[in-house]
Amino acid sequence: TLVGFFGRMPHMVQPLLQMIDALSGKTLTVLSGSDAFSQTPDIVTEYFELIGRGLRRFPQELWAGQLAVKAFGCAVASLYTELAHREALHAIVRFLGLVVLADANDNNPE
Repeated sequence: TLVGFFGRMPHMVQPLLQMIDALSGKTLTVLSGSDAFSQTPDIVTEYFELIGRGLRRFPQELWAGQLAVKAFGCAVASLYTELAHREALHAIVRFLGLVVLADANDNNPE
């Protein structure tokens, strides 16, 4: 993927963050509707896969810019919807797992 490949290059992190930020703004607006998760499961899947790749490649930058925080809020909101799309739910759960692992790694000196 683009984030997976270019995210390894330090000089490409900022452009990738700008791309994710631009996509996040529109995506989070789309997903703010009450039935948006169940009506747009492909967007849910793609968004959380994208933000998850970013968390794997450049987590500090995503947290510093609040992108991961906003995505986390969206993921939590999805738990209160009627979303029944397997791939979308899987992408959300994987993202939440990355958040937990990132916190565990930051708070565990081993």
